[in-house]
Amino acid sequence: MNQAFDKIRFGVNYVPSKRWWYCWNDFEPDDIATDLDAIAQLGADHIRIMLVWPFFQPNRRWVSGRHLDRLDKLMALAAERKLDVCPAMLTGWLSGWSFRPTFDRPDEFYSASEMREPVELYFRACAERLNRHSNFMGFDFGNEMNVCWKPASLAEGDEWMDWMMA
Repeated sequence: MNQAFDKIRFGVNYVPSKRWWYCWNDFEPDDIATDLDAIAQLGADHIRIMLVWPFFQPNRRWVSGRHLDRLDKLMALAAERKLDVCPAMLTGWLSGWSFRPTFDRPDEFYSASEMREPVELYFRACAERLNRHSNFMGFDFGNEMNVCWKPASLAEGDEWMDWMMA
């Protein structure tokens, strides 16, 4: 077997058992720790978390330091349980509920240059915090992005993806 695939990884989407997605605004580390204990007991080695974009970035030019502190705490709690973490960033849709930022331009999300500045600010602010943690796996661009935003063409979607990857 190829050494890169010697270990099969097992992970889960983490949905907080208390305060649901609003846990980012009403953060209780003990409740998060209890959830992560249960996930680790299942044998998982990583989780995917949903950063509710408008909670972390309530306006186009500012990312909440308090929410980044909460992300730091979640990362530390996960590390204590030997769980790696993959955050989904552009999360505007969860379980049938819309969580879109106030500055969203849904018809032009992929093409509007004014949408790129806040997206870049948000990713950079989160990356600065996440890169401090050895259990940061990398970014998932977002959860069910197709529900919120649709490129006008494949070329437009490809161009946006090239920009994001750069």
